Amino acid sequence: MRHLMCTCLKCGGQNHLQFEEPYPQYGEQFVRYCRHCEEDTAQTMALTKKVATELRKQKAEEELQQSIIDCCNKYGFTCRFLFESVIITTPISSWQFAYHESKKTLRHESTTKINFDTGDYAFTHEQFRNKKMSCEEVIDYIAGHDKRKAARKARRKKGYHTMNIFIITCSFNVSQTVIDCAFSNEADAKAYADALNSDKAKAIARCKELIARRDSEAMVKFLDEEGSITFDVLLAELK
Repeated sequence: MRHLMCTCLKCGGQNHLQFEEPYPQYGEQFVRYCRHCEEDTAQTMALTKKVATELRKQKAEEELQQSIIDCCNKYGFTCRFLFESVIITTPISSWQFAYHESKKTLRHESTTKINFDTGDYAFTHEQFRNKKMSCEEVIDYIAGHDKRKAARKARRKKGYHTMNIFIITCSFNVSQTVIDCAFSNEADAKAYADALNSDKAKAIARCKELIARRDSEAMVKFLDEEGSITFDVLLAELK
């Protein structure tokens, strides 16, 4: 329930009137009893200080929302407003942030699983938190993020997303392993490992170098030279 100062359009007199929801908007006309005319007349809301303040806030809100819409249109995104938050949908995913906050927290639908019908989120994934950014800067960030993601998808689709490397490892003292080096060619990697495995002295010398490099010279003395020292080739796929 709300009390509003209204102006009678017949006599110009003012009346304090009580309203239930939905409340009338400024400029809207309605018929209510006028105490001056002593009859039902057409009336409208008076421009009080309170109403003027509400109108300014409403105008500022409309301008802010329009600026967000314009920025989204620049990138071909769509948006809608829900509970003082904006939901931005791109060709790749959807995003959400509270656009009134000076420090923005951006949430990403692909891992957040936001219920965009209610505005509730579960197991929220935050792309970033409490960053002082304008709404335009946040939307620019979204555009850049999705552009990079689209490029990665395109590369994977073309088959350019993987590269094989062959890593040489050295196993010693029964259960210890240290990485030696890597090759882009499998034949070169196998030739390197075979050369060391076929020469015990070279294998021991190389193993000592690797232990000193990884740990320290002081740890070299703990190498069991009589035990098994094996150089193996491991395949690693880089994406």
